[in-house]
Amino acid sequence: MFLSKMSRDSQMRLADINFGLMGAFGMIGVIADSFDSTQTLANAPNPWLTGISVSILMLIVGFTFTRIAILDRNQSEEYTFQILSSGAVVSVMTTLVVTFAWTSDFLLSRWLGEPSSSQILALLLGSWSIGYFTYRFKGIAE
Repeated sequence: MFLSKMSRDSQMRLADINFGLMGAFGMIGVIADSFDSTQTLANAPNPWLTGISVSILMLIVGFTFTRIAILDRNQSEEYTFQILSSGAVVSVMTTLVVTFAWTSDFLLSRWLGEPSSSQILALLLGSWSIGYFTYRFKGIAE
């Protein structure tokens, strides 16, 4: 509802600031977490409980945010929404490929170690920022 009262230029300026900060924090997060030497829990206490709980949570949150995205799409300018969603696709694909390369023993894992969940989250945020600004400057028609 707030976005419906904003002009397209105002929406884009606000998104530029948010994604600029998100990209900077994403890059800083990947680097800063590399210096964290705290040991993490190697195995979940109960794999069945963890797997089922996370799957149910994923379904609930996924469907909830799908409904929220419909509201966002109806309230924001179409071009803004397309840039945000296209950037999100780039983010997911980038995160999948980089995480695979990072965790693969044949590629980077033996030199870089295993990524932490904080590093993967920072990678997701940073790559969304990259996708957003690429589409923002080049347009979504290409």
